[in-house]
Amino acid sequence: MPRWREHGVIAFTIGLQGGNPFASSPPPEGNHIDNVDMSAFLPDGSLRPEPLRRLARILDQAKALDMVPIVNYFYQGAIHRIRENALEAAIDNATNWLMDRGLPGFVVDLANECGSPRYPDALSLPRIHRLLHYLRDTVDWHNERSGRRQRVSIGTSLLPSYCAGVKSAEIPDAVFRAVDLLLPHGNKRSSDEIRTFIETLRGRAFAVTGRQLPIVFNEDIQDTPRDPNGDNGGDLDHLEVCLEAHASWGNLIRSHQRVPCAEWFDGTDAQREWFAATRHLAGEPKAPSSVLKFYQRL
Repeated sequence: MPRWREHGVIAFTIGLQGGNPFASSPPPEGNHIDNVDMSAFLPDGSLRPEPLRRLARILDQAKALDMVPIVNYFYQGAIHRIRENALEAAIDNATNWLMDRGLPGFVVDLANECGSPRYPDALSLPRIHRLLHYLRDTVDWHNERSGRRQRVSIGTSLLPSYCAGVKSAEIPDAVFRAVDLLLPHGNKRSSDEIRTFIETLRGRAFAVTGRQLPIVFNEDIQDTPRDPNGDNGGDLDHLEVCLEAHASWGNLIRSHQRVPCAEWFDGTDAQREWFAATRHLAGEPKAPSSVLKFYQRL
């Protein structure tokens, strides 16, 4: 994490239900993501202590480095491990645990790629706004009880397919009203699609809410390698497109998903190209306090 920070990477996404743990697609024979239990939640929405101990170390480091955690609560490949009637309990438990840590601020991605048919009805795109508002109430109640005003920015990420053509019109107005920022995914989209989608999202958000919503692409990958020893990341041209449009862009590097991960920084070409690009943009390393205003802007 200090090396990420030195190279200008000031935010990262981490999932309470993990993510795809296989570097190749499809995964090695005999393996399936549904069989890998990485969830920090038990079926009743309560929290497992072992994942939280690991998460606490990461969040403490993020606080020391003034990095912004984007904490994903629910993942489509693991959502079956929580009962649908326990989703509110899971939101309560996760949010209160995170806020008890006294972070300067963090972002919640409530459901990774909302719109996936693998989610239960409560997390479907037409209905997720209800749980987004429930999450906001949970944040407000915690602030009221603690007497502090912690800033938690609320969002839910979108399937990459919403970047294409008229499908973005399927995003309900209620979702725009329920979030503080937009978290699209740009996987396998063209640069022109990314550019057009940013314009479309901005226009929809302003028309519905009367305000500009920050846009953060917190996942982008070109193709998933079939070779378990291969690697790939997002199209760095998307980074340039987002910068021109005053949006943020995050790279999904497949080797970072390997379990266990052998190398987090410069073990592959995809990693080296990514960090060379961010270092070029960020310039020389700056003290952690230089990003403090980023929290305030969020």
